Order: sequence, then C-alpha cells, then structure tokens
Amino acid sequence: MDTASIIDRYANILETLNAKTAKLQSQLPDIPCKNRCFTCCEQLFPITFLEAFYISRWIHTGMDADEKAERTQYAQVINEKIASALPFDYLNQHRLSEKEALNIHALFNKGLHMIQTACPALNTKRAKGSCTVYESRPHECRVQGFSVNFFPESLLLETSGMQSTEVPYNKEVGGQIAGCFRFENLQHLAPKLMDYNYLYPEKLELDCALIAELTQNYFPQKIMYYTTMCMPFLKNFEDEDWTMFFKKRIPELTEKNTCSVVVDV
Repeated sequence: MDTASIIDRYANILETLNAKTAKLQSQLPDIPCKNRCFTCCEQLFPITFLEAFYISRWIHTGMDADEKAERTQYAQVINEKIASALPFDYLNQHRLSEKEALNIHALFNKGLHMIQTACPALNTKRAKGSCTVYESRPHECRVQGFSVNFFPESLLLETSGMQSTEVPYNKEVGGQIAGCFRFENLQHLAPKLMDYNYLYPEKLELDCALIAELTQNYFPQKIMYYTTMCMPFLKNFEDEDWTMFFKKRIPELTEKNTCSVVVDV
C-alpha cells in the first residue's frame, strides 16, 4: 500500500469510530463526555507513528498559524520535561515479540503519567472546543468514555493512557470503563459500551505498513514507534527522512518475526 491508501484506510477507521461513539452517545445520554470536557486531556499518553503522522499533517496544513505557534511553544516545553524525566534506554528495544513491544507501550505510558502536565493540544480558552487537533485526534481520545478496557487480557494490556483509578473495576463485564471520575457512579453503562481496543489491531497493521512504506521496506522486522502529542507539533512528519531516522535508532536488522520499538521524544 502507498501512503495515500494507508491514510485513507486510517481515515475510514476514524470515521467508523466516530459513528460508533455518536450512536452510543445517542443511546446512552448518561455518558458525561460533552463538548469542552477535558479532564482526560490533563495528562500525557503515548501515540503511535500513524497517529502522529496524521496529526502532524493536520497541524501543518490546517491549523491557524497563531494557534500553531502557541501550541508548538508549549509542546517544546513539555517535551524537554519528558526528555529529562524518563530514562529511555529501557524503552528502545529490539528482537521483541509483538506482545513485548506492546508492553513497552505500557512502560512508556506509566512514565508519562508521572509527569503531571496537560496534553499540548489542549487549549482551555478556545471558544469552539478545548482540543486544537480534535478532527485528527488519536484512537485513544476517541474511545474515552465510550469503551471498557478488559485488561489484563486486552491487546494493549494495561496501556490505557487515560485510565482513572477513580473508576471502579466492573465485575459484570470484567473490565474498567475508560473514563474519568464522572463514571464512578455510572457502572450500569459498562455492558453497553464498546471494547477499548475496537479497531485497534487494524490500526496497528496500518502503523507498520506506513513505516515500511516510508522506509522503502528497508527493515525486515516490524517497527513500533511511540511518541507523545508533542512531536506532531515539533516536526512535520511528511518532510522527515524516516529511513535515516530509524537507521540511527535501530542498531541492526533482525528477523521478520521480531519487533523493534523506538520511542521518540
């Protein structure tokens, strides 16, 4: 698949997610997630290569110049804080199974949660909505409040970037609603919500396909790239030489049935 086809398929996934959440919102009016609710946005979480690429394209082609400048400045401050706070040697690993690679996502997520700061895309003063990249926001942002994380059996294990300890484990469904404290007394909604990983495996396939396409299939192994919402503001993903980028971070070529994880901050 070429880049355009991959992006089109990802856009279709996002449209399907939007339709699913809109249907749930209409069927379950008790869901408290409304416009300008940004509790879940007041923390950092990992995003993948495809998500970062898609958001970066939107920022660098569709965002108001003044908004972009302000958010980019804020993203730089946050990124420096992340880089100084987390030891990244243990996050960048190679010759991993896919499950081990997803566990790196969990480790990265836990580290980000220790840095108490809001997502760089959040602007609480914005009149038309607090998220400045709402149209291109990642999978995790779209399923918050509309899904149940069936950890530890879920694909992402304990990697929910915006999971709240204030939301109780629901024994009836065997998981936890992915949402904020507002769901504490709304456990009756859990059986009617979607799986937190809805369409995530399909997105992961497109992630790997996009990296392979942009590196001209140079690497035989799968590459899983994780970053934060800072990076789409800090560089234009369409202008990057991704073959050179990954060559600098992956010490050697490995077998086709292994994964390399690269964390970019």
